[in-house]
Amino acid sequence: MDYTQITHLLKEPVIAALAGTVLGVLLKVAYDWLREKKQLANFRAILALEMQSNLELVEPYWEEVMGDRTARDENNSQRCSRFYRSPFPAFQETAFQAHMLLLSASLSHERVKAVLQFYGKLCKLRALKDKNLEECRQHPLGKFSPCDEYLREADSLIDGLRKSGNPLTK
Repeated sequence: MDYTQITHLLKEPVIAALAGTVLGVLLKVAYDWLREKKQLANFRAILALEMQSNLELVEPYWEEVMGDRTARDENNSQRCSRFYRSPFPAFQETAFQAHMLLLSASLSHERVKAVLQFYGKLCKLRALKDKNLEECRQHPLGKFSPCDEYLREADSLIDGLRKSGNPLTK
C-alpha cells in the first residue's frame, strides 16, 4: 500500500474515525507509561533521601549512647544508662509506608530486599530501645538488667546499617 492509497482510505469517515481512535489509544498508552516512569523515579529519589536522613540520625544518637569506647573508666552500666535516657531519633518512614506498593515496581528484587532490611533494622532498633526502657523500669540499673544484651544487639544493628549504608545510593 502506498501513500496515495492510504490517503484515499483516510477520506472514508469510518476508516478515519477508526484510525483516530487507534492513534488516540496509542498516545494515551505512551503518555501513561511516561507518567508512571517519572512517578517511580520520583518515588525512588524521595525514598533515597528519607533513608539517607535516617542514616544521618543514627550516628550521633549512637555516639551519645556509646560515649568514648576507648575510655578505661567507661563501663557498660554508664552506656546502659545513656541507652535508657537518650531520646530515640525520630526516624522518617513516610515515603516507605505511604508508597510501599511502589517498591516492587520501581526497584529490582535485590534493592527491594535491601530497603526492607534497612527499615527492619530501624524497627528492631526501636524495639530494643522499648524493651530496654521496660526492663529498666522493672529492674533499676545495678540490679538484674539485660541491657548489656540489648546494647550488643543494637550495636550490631547499627554496625550493619553503617556497613550497608543507603542501598539506593550505591
